[in-house]
This record gives sequence, structure tokens and C-alpha cells, in this order.
Amino acid sequence: MLDRIAEFFLFGLVPLVVGVLAVPEVIKAGETTIAGEVTYRERIALPPDAVLVVELADVSLADAPAIVIAKRRIAPTGQMPIKF
Repeated sequence: MLDRIAEFFLFGLVPLVVGVLAVPEVIKAGETTIAGEVTYRERIALPPDAVLVVELADVSLADAPAIVIAKRRIAPTGQMPIKF
């Protein structure tokens, strides 16, 4: 009987506790800001109707199309670099 209790703790309860303790803490989604600037090497002025489109896409699945999470269209007020 004592062997059965020891076996239960060794092969049943201990792996369960270790598994629960090994699970990372769930992080709740919060508001995050992504910032940057866009530039290019050519020294050509932007046309007056130029528009910058910045997309944040989830590309984690190789066999599925990217899912656009956020998209921002910016009409630049000047020349390069354009901050977003």
C-alpha cells in the first residue's frame, strides 16, 4: 500500500505540479505603440500626392496569408524621413 502511495506521488502528483509551475504567466494584451521612420537612398523629391502606408501584419503562419493587425495611411507634409 505504501508503495502505491509513493508511486502515485512520484508518477502522478509530482509531474502535475511541475507542469503547472512550468506554464508561463499569461500576459494580458495592452496598448503598445510602434514608432519609426521611413527613408530611401535615392535623392528624388516625393511627388505632392505621395502616401505612405504602414501595416502591422501577423506573418507567423507560413501556410496562411498574413493578417493585417493595424494599418496607417500618412500623407507626408515634407520630404524624407517620414516619421510614423
